[in-house]
Amino acid sequence: MTMPTLIDVRAGGSNCRRAFVPDNVREVTPPEALPLTLEEARAHLKLTAWIDGDPNRPGEMGHPDDSQIMDFLAGAVGEIDAPNGWLGRAIAPRTLAVTLERLEPVALPFPPTLEVVKISVVNAAGDALEDLVDGSWRLVPDGLFMRVEPAPGVTWPTRPAAIVFRAGYEPPAAGALPNTDLATVRNWLKLRLTDLYMNGGSLSNMGTAPYAAHMLANLKVRT
Repeated sequence: MTMPTLIDVRAGGSNCRRAFVPDNVREVTPPEALPLTLEEARAHLKLTAWIDGDPNRPGEMGHPDDSQIMDFLAGAVGEIDAPNGWLGRAIAPRTLAVTLERLEPVALPFPPTLEVVKISVVNAAGDALEDLVDGSWRLVPDGLFMRVEPAPGVTWPTRPAAIVFRAGYEPPAAGALPNTDLATVRNWLKLRLTDLYMNGGSLSNMGTAPYAAHMLANLKVRT
């Protein structure tokens, strides 16, 4: 895999947070939803919605700050979420693609990996992409990551390729126990949302909750 590019996303000495962003990865399809819903965000902030409360949604339940809340929530998610967030993980499920100069086994970035959608290689003529048949690869655990490699008995062509895959945390099924990693992320987001909302998005007050800075320490992906 191409060596990752180191990007500073926050200045501040020992508090500097960095994201390891592989320069051969792009987002194909963004997440369809955030890890917290507007209703969950309102409930956490102890805000009550009412009919016509949101002027942008006449006739519906809402709150005057709904748009601001969603902006703050999206910003908080962006701080940690792939591909540019400092946590180095995919939070909400999305589709990503990693390009390779030659097709070979590779640990897919931004865990958790959900599935490989397809693998495309440049054809022998070098003028088009062709997809490998389903079943010509498998996923195997590789530390925090999942490694995609040829299925037993399959030989891959050694040409430039793109691996399209889905990554992120799927919401738990009804009645199932929550994923502890996702639960920790959601709790951090609630604290960060409170910080942004109470301070108008311009002043951080996270210092009043020192444990907040350590909540995600064990989840941070280091490459």
